[in-house]
Amino acid sequence: MEVINMVDIDKLQKINTYVIYGAGEIGKMVYGYLKRKGKRILAFCDSDSHKWKSKIKGVRVLKPEECAQKYQESVFVIANEKYYMEMMRTLEDLGIHRGVLCTSFHEIKNMYILAGRYATENRHYIYDRPQRNDVVFHLNSFFFRIKGVFEKFFMCGEDNGNKNAKKYRVSLCLIFYNEGKYLKEWIEYHRIIGIDHFYLYNNNSTDNYIDVLQPYVDSGLVDVIFWKDKPGQMTAYFDCARRYREESEWIGFIDTDEFIVPIAHNNIKDFLAKFSSRGSVLINWKCFGYNGKLDRNTDNLVTEDFTQTAEKYNQLGKCFWNTKFAYKDDDPEDVMQVHYLRTIGRKGKVIPVVNCFDIVCNEEYQFALKDVFPIQINHYVHKSYYEYSERKKAGRVATNGESYRNIYQFYQDESMINYTDKHIFKYLGKLKSAMLME
Repeated sequence: MEVINMVDIDKLQKINTYVIYGAGEIGKMVYGYLKRKGKRILAFCDSDSHKWKSKIKGVRVLKPEECAQKYQESVFVIANEKYYMEMMRTLEDLGIHRGVLCTSFHEIKNMYILAGRYATENRHYIYDRPQRNDVVFHLNSFFFRIKGVFEKFFMCGEDNGNKNAKKYRVSLCLIFYNEGKYLKEWIEYHRIIGIDHFYLYNNNSTDNYIDVLQPYVDSGLVDVIFWKDKPGQMTAYFDCARRYREESEWIGFIDTDEFIVPIAHNNIKDFLAKFSSRGSVLINWKCFGYNGKLDRNTDNLVTEDFTQTAEKYNQLGKCFWNTKFAYKDDDPEDVMQVHYLRTIGRKGKVIPVVNCFDIVCNEEYQFALKDVFPIQINHYVHKSYYEYSERKKAGRVATNGESYRNIYQFYQDESMINYTDKHIFKYLGKLKSAMLME
């Protein structure tokens, strides 16, 4: 079987008919790109029987054997990051002669952007995934904004009405794996900005985390929960919501590489005070780069060592949950619940998240009122290059040990770093004093 990479697809100018093997997100992007190039897509094919006979953009999804039988002389585009080797062997066994390999969402995304159909950012946000840049998208965005105004109106009175005082006002939930060297700074910093308590889920760590956490456990500041699930992030969050809802008025769900930075206020409680009738609040990321550091002394503060970031905010972020509303935990596969936490009102209505400007938003539509937000999450995505490499080997607790940041994506992220952000430095003096205390 003759196989070329997606970037070389123009070499196949004489062939106009294609089959896309992989009916997922990459496959959909490949479809759009090929249509843009004037190619004819005969079918999608996929090994998942649940997708057979369905349609994507009006094109049928068939089983591989059926596609191979009907379209053997066409070019098959393998559109999958994880299983492309098995898919290539399947096509070879079925007698397919020509293939195109597309194993990176970021690669096809960039090709699509160059083709002019998608945008990577707007005035305030860098999109996690490119958004359509056409009249339809902007009309839908307008109607979503209007719908959000009505949804906010009906949020009032949807909480469970429980006015009893709880043990803590604001807490944080974290799941971690072998991140002991970062935990002290993370805890001490968030104490400074007003966090009352921490629920820390240990996901099978083998490092010195317990030496770091034991003093906090003894003082009652931290609860450590041993969590074996793989992947464990969503199930840990669900457990925290069920177990600790009656202890804390607000619970935030973030990672050890994320630091909440109140800008208009000096305390997270002051920021959350105006959101008492909302089910959840999204705080957007500011994604920081590696500052050109190949390695560093990890005894130094993460919050001081890394100051270079993208000027704009990331479309994604993390959420604080108002425990007067029920946590929506019916779909453990919904990874977007991490970034756009939906809740359940008293009457069973799904309550959407609002952002820091109190505007309803979701993974597709975001709106901002100012260029500088009143609060942000500093997301130290990479830290130094060595730390990035170590984290990549360890994998992610959100998946089965896999990491989505390959070296291509590392440099893609770094290409957006164009700004110095030191908003967190107003807390640096207190943090250094806290770190010196035993």
